[in-house]
Amino acid sequence: METLLSQLNFNRTTETDIVGYSKAFPGKFVLFVARNTDSNKWIASITVGTIEISIPGTVDGEWVSYFVIENLS
Repeated sequence: METLLSQLNFNRTTETDIVGYSKAFPGKFVLFVARNTDSNKWIASITVGTIEISIPGTVDGEWVSYFVIENLS
């Protein structure tokens, strides 16, 4: 997943217990994808202005790829 996120030009933002990646979709929103350092389950949220919306459940590479393709066009 981390290789895919790098290939899709996500920016890595890592803290002590969290591995995170974000990608800004200009004029729209920011997608943030993260996992705990001791887990392989990824979660996501979208920030629009000052509102953050959590994506229910876990996400995978297929979900992220489809999301990016759909929102870059």
